[in-house]
Amino acid sequence: MAEFDVGPVLAFTTVFPSAERPTFGLFVRERLLRAALVADIRVVAPVPWFQGAGGARSDTSVLTTYRPRFYYMPGLLHGSEGVLLFLSTLPFVRRLRRSFKFKIIDAHFGYPDGFAGVLLGRQLRCPVVLTLRGSELSLRQFPVRRRLMSWSVRHADRIIAVSHELAELALELGVPKDRVAVIPNGVDTDRFTVGNKTRAREALGLPDTGPLILSVGHLVPLKRFDALIDAATILRSRFPGVRLAIIGGRSPVARRYPELLRRRIAETAADGHVILAGALSPDRVATWLQAADVFALASEREGCPKRLRRDALSSPVLSGKCLGSSVVRPDGCSLARLWQLTLPTRSQKLSASPGTRLRSAAAPRAEVGTRRRA
Repeated sequence: MAEFDVGPVLAFTTVFPSAERPTFGLFVRERLLRAALVADIRVVAPVPWFQGAGGARSDTSVLTTYRPRFYYMPGLLHGSEGVLLFLSTLPFVRRLRRSFKFKIIDAHFGYPDGFAGVLLGRQLRCPVVLTLRGSELSLRQFPVRRRLMSWSVRHADRIIAVSHELAELALELGVPKDRVAVIPNGVDTDRFTVGNKTRAREALGLPDTGPLILSVGHLVPLKRFDALIDAATILRSRFPGVRLAIIGGRSPVARRYPELLRRRIAETAADGHVILAGALSPDRVATWLQAADVFALASEREGCPKRLRRDALSSPVLSGKCLGSSVVRPDGCSLARLWQLTLPTRSQKLSASPGTRLRSAAAPRAEVGTRRRA
């Protein structure tokens, strides 16, 4: 790796792992850990006043993280979050700069984090690099937040987009092309690598026989795990031993969704065939990937789902038509081809029976394709 002096960097994001939520924002931390190999980075990860222990500091061998509180009222004064995040964190960031003289602010997500990050940069006369990660596509539907997000991306000094679609959004919002760079999320191929399926299943206490479908993500509606449960119910008529495993923890923005999934499992008599494994460490997720026959991604949208390289994956990947999906190693298995017929469209109601969904699906929601190895 070439050596160069970036200077001290302040990373600014509300999406970052903590002791209370160890898997929240792992993708942000992973990038910062790699960037810390060439730059002195400290992280400011503000915590809402009603969550966790604000004001805490954690030190690791690589990253020092600060968690100042920020104040806002959830569900009220929509569009004020960015300003309140800026006002809440400005005094702390000013004090921090006296001892840590950062030269760049590295902000993540277009709004509210990016908006607050750009305001901090203007107040402290410090350049700002802003990374768009996917939530921006939903925010553009709301007029006030779209205007605020548009302001932040246009006033950032550089934009990093984790997919080409997000880069196009930045251009649409008025950012000059020469200020936008596409840098997708990476994969740790030391951790996520092809392994022995039998040994992986043995480590997880799973039967060695029967197809295993795996999906990973926070338990929120946009991940469409309910659709995967219905699809797995249909598949059981063709593959009686099929199992679906869902890895992911609760999210503060969708507290009732896990209960909805459990009801769905009960309604479809899928007990024993659907596994809600909860939030797991990356090493444990890697073992599940090695044990799976198919990895399924049914999200309504993704900023940049992890780009799975051939040498990092033990199973085929089935992807819905979500943003930035990278689909690799489709080995043409009949399970994946049948799945293509079972994923429902977004407009279909959860109350519809799996059979009704299958008959009424006008067009497949899933695609199996190939992508060259990076």
